[in-house]
Amino acid sequence: MAEIGSFALLLALALSAYSFLAGIVALIFQNRASSQLVGVTAGALASRHRWGEFAGHDASPRFGAYRETARRAGIATFAAVLLASVVLVICAFRDDFSIAYILHHSNRDLPGPYKFAVLWSGQEGSLLFWSLLLAAYGFVLRLRYKTDPRLFAYASVVLSGYRLFFSCCSTSRRIPLPS
Repeated sequence: MAEIGSFALLLALALSAYSFLAGIVALIFQNRASSQLVGVTAGALASRHRWGEFAGHDASPRFGAYRETARRAGIATFAAVLLASVVLVICAFRDDFSIAYILHHSNRDLPGPYKFAVLWSGQEGSLLFWSLLLAAYGFVLRLRYKTDPRLFAYASVVLSGYRLFFSCCSTSRRIPLPS
């Protein structure tokens, strides 16, 4: 069980890094396409069927591909961090003391709510919990990305950067590798 949690954390780290880098590349393409829009006349804008085609949303296939894969990587990051958190909580409820974090922050006599609180009782678990909260917020953000694509693109990159930081910290502290 601990190996699943470790793999999920490493996968979340890789997905966070990809989401961050692909989001930055997508923003660069978006800004280049938007800067080309400055020299366009109003008549040329009116002849377009959709504003998004001209503003760079579909101007470059690479931009659309990077944007979409960054969005999907952010969604997958939520799944990976959620899996790692669930594994840690399950190991706490099963009293799996082969995991050093469970050994230091739990015992057999704890009632159920306190065993659930083991998730954020130590620094490593707290970083994992914050990573889970950021991933959950990013998940909701990415599901609603069509409301304001430009704002959500910037917010997704910022959230991916923070989540990358928390993933690096929690992965480097070795949760939940067996001791």
